[in-house]
Amino acid sequence: MPEKDSYMEEAYEMLKHISVDEKKRLEYEAREKAVRDYHSQLQGMREEDFAEGKEQGKKAGEMRKATNIITNMLRKGKSPEEIADLTGEELEEILEIKRQEPT
Repeated sequence: MPEKDSYMEEAYEMLKHISVDEKKRLEYEAREKAVRDYHSQLQGMREEDFAEGKEQGKKAGEMRKATNIITNMLRKGKSPEEIADLTGEELEEILEIKRQEPT
């Protein structure tokens, strides 16, 4: 196969040359390891960032849902104290939502 493709032939010749010279082979292996480590680190950071973003999105969604529930309860005439008792939310947060609600 190396004879059919000049790129493969060149790579094959390089591999033969490197495998003969112990020092060059070790340098090559160290470089390849560094490249693999670098790519592995990048992939790990991407996965970490994705998980963090997913968690932030989940929290934001939960907050929107709680705000909508509290807003609906306020519109139905429930008092902030009653809502705090029923939902377990902090009274200050409920009062802040009430302040932001258009009259």
